[in-house]
Amino acid sequence: MAEDLEFEAAKGTESKSSSWWQTLPGVLTAIAGIITGIAGLVAALHQAGIFPIPEQSSGSLVSTASSPSNSRVEPQTSPTPSQTDAPHSLNPPSIALDDGMEVTLQIQAEGNVVYRVLSTQLEPRNAEDLNLKLMIRCTNNGRYPLNFWSQSFRLLIDGVPRSPSNNLNLVVEPQSAQEGEILFIIPASAPTAQLQIGDPGRETALIPLDFSTARN
Repeated sequence: MAEDLEFEAAKGTESKSSSWWQTLPGVLTAIAGIITGIAGLVAALHQAGIFPIPEQSSGSLVSTASSPSNSRVEPQTSPTPSQTDAPHSLNPPSIALDDGMEVTLQIQAEGNVVYRVLSTQLEPRNAEDLNLKLMIRCTNNGRYPLNFWSQSFRLLIDGVPRSPSNNLNLVVEPQSAQEGEILFIIPASAPTAQLQIGDPGRETALIPLDFSTARN
């Protein structure tokens, strides 16, 4: 009888031990599932911005080699239209005249007047015409004042006279000189012309002008 009791007690102990080891894996599995669920919930809250997780930075990943303190970065500028697609210069061409481009006219028994062309310049006006600018010095070697005006100048192109487009009207005192500008409008195709100087009905002189040198 006592043996039967001992057998029953040993059997009960073995049964309880077996039941514990059979339920332990289930408990571990349940715990793992809970941990996984919590981790997933935290990740979802982090992505939604509700539960931010501070990021860890490693000093070994920071590199200053890409931007040394003594390096120099040259600024890059895009070319301007003046550097790439600059149009032809519209600066008016100049005609170089030789020294001595002047005329001397006898105006009085006691003296004369000298007209000297100091500079000649062409400027674009439109598709068909050009502006011709003549800077002229008038030297009065006579005893009386002298009119220095546009009426004393004409431009001959193919023998046809053209009057100035401006109104120059100065008075040059005896034994003195003044400078003035005479303007003409000429065809852009005109290769040459003649500047006629002198008042109508009196002595005149011609100065040849070659415009072809201004178009080279």
